[in-house]
Parts: sequence; structure tokens; C-alpha cells
Amino acid sequence: MAIKRQNAAQADLPTGTVTFLFTDIEGSTRLSQELGDGFAAVIDRHHAILRDAFAECGGVVVSTEGDAFFAVFIDPAQAVIGTVSAQRALAAESWPGGLDLSVRMGMHTGSGRLGGDNYAGVDVNRAARVSNAGHGGQVLLSATSVDMVGERLPPGVRLRSLGEVLLKDIDGPQAVSPLDIEGLPAEFPPLRAQRPGWLPDPLTSFLGRGPEITAVDGYLRGSRLVTLTGPGGTGKTRLSIEVARSAQPRYPGGTWFVPLEAIRDPALVLPEVADRLEVQIDGQRTVRAAIAARVGEKDTLLVLDNLEQVVTVGAELGQLLSEASDLHVLASSREALRIAAEQEYPVPTMDEDLALLLFVERARKVKPSFELSAENDTDIRAIVSRLDCLPLAIELVAARTRLFSPRKLRERLEQRLETPSGGRDLPDRQRTIRGAVEWSFELLDGGERTVFARFSVFAGGAELEAAEAVVDPSGEIGVDVLETLAALADKSLLRIEDGPSDEPRAE
Repeated sequence: MAIKRQNAAQADLPTGTVTFLFTDIEGSTRLSQELGDGFAAVIDRHHAILRDAFAECGGVVVSTEGDAFFAVFIDPAQAVIGTVSAQRALAAESWPGGLDLSVRMGMHTGSGRLGGDNYAGVDVNRAARVSNAGHGGQVLLSATSVDMVGERLPPGVRLRSLGEVLLKDIDGPQAVSPLDIEGLPAEFPPLRAQRPGWLPDPLTSFLGRGPEITAVDGYLRGSRLVTLTGPGGTGKTRLSIEVARSAQPRYPGGTWFVPLEAIRDPALVLPEVADRLEVQIDGQRTVRAAIAARVGEKDTLLVLDNLEQVVTVGAELGQLLSEASDLHVLASSREALRIAAEQEYPVPTMDEDLALLLFVERARKVKPSFELSAENDTDIRAIVSRLDCLPLAIELVAARTRLFSPRKLRERLEQRLETPSGGRDLPDRQRTIRGAVEWSFELLDGGERTVFARFSVFAGGAELEAAEAVVDPSGEIGVDVLETLAALADKSLLRIEDGPSDEPRAE
């Protein structure tokens, strides 16, 4: 990498094992525009503070360019002391206009090999990438620097682990640790680097669901298998993605999303997981053992999406969790896996106010001028209530505002169940409301299908004894009606709750 305006002659640069340090001011372009001619004085003072702090600890300033510094230290512990001193001096300085000057710093210890008029080699680039991953006011150390510093930290300073990240142009995950400096901010946004793993990037915004994210995250901290359950269209997939995204820092082994909608054979689930994790299957060990070896001792999160058609894989997942003690699983399914390690979380439908906001936002996707008003508020609330506040159903119906007013949509829904189509990029099961129900119906056995179809005569649900009498009065179906209704509830096709007379009621 080329560094302009070299400040140290090559003869002054230490070689051997050294610690490279890069710094720069966060938002310097914006600050230069805001301060105009006054920015030059800020830069001069910033340079003086850093030069003094680094020189006191044996640091050599290799070069500067604008607001950026490149320095080198023989001792990584002295590099830490120099950055701590610099950050404290920067924070104590009275900058013009109450300016908060935030400088990010990053270091890596490696080979100080000279090439041309400067240092050369991958270790210089690695130090620059560590610095680029941070935020103003933050000091980051590579794993090598952390190891060489050891316990030699100045008073009031401690190291934390942020796990592994992927740094631009650097092969493989890299461990990065921030310095917490007493008296200075210790909370920063996520690093400007990718985490190992893969999560899809949804094309639509995610509204609300804060309490649900908090609840699922809490269960995930206490259980190694959490299954989100609920009928089609409740938003299980989106919720699992958002929970995984927020939990990424806890999983240095990565957060890996594995879509299983197309898998119908439970025996193919673990090979699909292995493929996502890029596990090499050599025939010398089972797929399960290969996955466990891949996880090793790094906390890893698997997000298994759409397990309802392969729920019998639960036993195999339980064995995998036993063999890979640092593996965690967040699954979504219309029914629970029913294994000992599992914590089930039935995903609730949206509350009415949030469902209203979702309708309006999705309506604006197809009709930018759409607004919530006193005239249409009642109709939209009636629509989302009619749809049981199911996110998928709301999104599909809101797309019809291109053709109908909320009043007309309400009238059509009150007359019959609309089956509007969603986008062409949606899975078939999510392109219509009917498709979401049919997906679950196809997974039922013969007796369950018959009971479900006959129970549908109860438009508003029924107490279980009444349902048993009407669904199979002569006993010709050949199944236990009450047990089958319970199974349908397990598959998120019915709800069983206490009715007004305290008798169980299916709806």
C-alpha cells in the first residue's frame, strides 16, 4: 500500500516483529466542510497530540496523510499505552465550537519488513483493515497484538472480545478486540466488518416486533434450540432473521441461515446444513460428526427455516447438539420438534396498531400517495382485524390498494376470503393466503385432513365436545377426534383456548 508524505527515513524504521498502528478522524470530510478554514487548526492540534503521545511510548510516525496517521512500535504494550494516552488527550481537549473529535485506531503486530521506502507485506494491510473496522473513539487490536500484550495493560484499561469478523482483502475470519478505557465511551455500533456466516438481506423493512425479538433472544441465551412456531404468515422467518442479526456478536463461529422449504426428506437436512457451512464430507465420518468438527469450540448459530415438513429430523438435531456443545439452533416451523433440548416460542400475531402501520407501509409500495386518514382508518382497522393481524395476509391485501380503496377492500373481504397474489419472487406458499394454508394442509395425513375439513363448518370455532359430536358422529373416520384436534393445534392450524364457560374451545 502506498503512503504519502513520509515522515520517517527508512533508516529510522524498526524491523523484525513490530506493531503497526493506523488512525484517522471519523467524519473528517464533513468536519472540514462545517469548519472551513478553521479545520486546519484542528488538524494541527490533532497531529500534535498524537505525535506527543506516540513519541512518549517509543512510537515512530511513519507517515501522515490528511487526518490519517501511520505509526510503528517495537513493543505492542507501548503501542497500547500510546493509544490510550492519545484518546484521553483528545477527549480532554477543548475543541472549537464544542466539537467532538472522534479518532479511530487499530493495531496489528507482525513482520516489520521494509520494501522500497516503506513497510511492505500483508501485516501492514491487516493493521489498516483492523483500524477501518472501528468507529471514532474506538481502539481495536488484532488477536496477535492481544496475545503479545498479554496482561501488560495500563491501569483503567481492559480488553474485550468481539469474536471474529471478515476484514476486507484478508483471508479467513479474524479475531478483533476493543480496548475499554476508563472514563471514555465503551459502547460503539457494530464493527464495520462482516461476521462469518450468511443471513439473507430482506428487501422490505421490518416493523416493530421489539418485544418478540427480546423474548426470543432471551430464550436463545438460555436454550441451545429455540423453535418459533405459528401458522403460515405470522412472520416466523423474518423474526428469526432479525433475532439472528441482533445476536451476531455472540457467535464468533458465525450465524448461518439455512432455508429448508425445498427439502422433503429429513435425511437431507444435515447435508444441506453441511453445504451451507462449507463442510467437506470425506466419507470417513458421518455428516453429523463433520458438522460438529466444523463448529469446534466457536459458538455458532444455525437458523433453520421451514422445518414443518421434516420435523422428524428433530432426533438427529438433538444428537448434533449433544456432539457440538457450542452449536445453537434457531428454527422456524408450524409445529414444534418435540425434543428435550427444545424451547418453543409461539409467535404471536401483530397488535392492531402495528398491523395498521404495516398495511400503510406496504400500500405505499404500490401506491406512493397512499396515506392513513380519518376517512380510511376504520376500514383499514377492519381489514387487519379480518385478517387476524397476520403479516403475510396484510402484505398481500395491502398490495391491492393499487386497484381498490380501503372501503372496497373491506367490503370484498367481508364477502369472501380474498386470495390476492404476492410478488413473483416470493415462494409459492407465500404468494396467496390460500397457498399459505394449502402448504400446511398438504402436510397432514388422511385422518387429520378429514377432521380439519369437517371442523371448518364451525365458522367461529366450537367447544371440543361439540366439535367431536359434529365432526365424527358415527366414528367412521377411524381417528380420535380430540387427539386429532390437538395435533392440528400443534401444527398451528387451530387454536385451543378456554372458552367463556371455562371449557376448552377450538378456533
